[in-house]
Amino acid sequence: PLDAIQPARRLPSGYRLRVYDESMADTLRQAHNAAFLDHPDFTPFSEGLWRQTVNESRSFRPHLSFVVCPEHSDEIVAYVHTAEFEGDLIATGRRQVCVGKLGTLRGHRGKGLATALLGRALHAYREAGYDEASLSVDSANPTGALGVYRGLGFAVESRWTNYVMTVDA
Repeated sequence: PLDAIQPARRLPSGYRLRVYDESMADTLRQAHNAAFLDHPDFTPFSEGLWRQTVNESRSFRPHLSFVVCPEHSDEIVAYVHTAEFEGDLIATGRRQVCVGKLGTLRGHRGKGLATALLGRALHAYREAGYDEASLSVDSANPTGALGVYRGLGFAVESRWTNYVMTVDA
């Protein structure tokens, strides 16, 4: 629930927050691919797949998506991609926003960027009239993401297991 979120932390010195805009589309894709390369079974997004599932998706909320850049650069080093699934409101009667993608590039981890960025996004969600925020995360995530989410007030609602079968070509 977004009614009791804590104050957002400030970004560390040397970084700035920007609202996503369309000119960042491919830079964001590249940042996402770089941020998740150390995750098991991650497959980088092609331009076409990113365009279809992110930029041109009906659920994408660009005005509630944010990036972090070094102070004097347009390089995206952390980001939060936001989505809203209209069926959630119909099913629950509550406006729910979804943190679709959140990442920090390896060389910028451990500085509090994700905590500050997601905290700012949670405030933007509340200001936009959302009742709650949700996200999905790999519980074996090697980056410490679970600690970030718990520290911001997220709690585990459900768990599931994915099964994979590898078939030789």
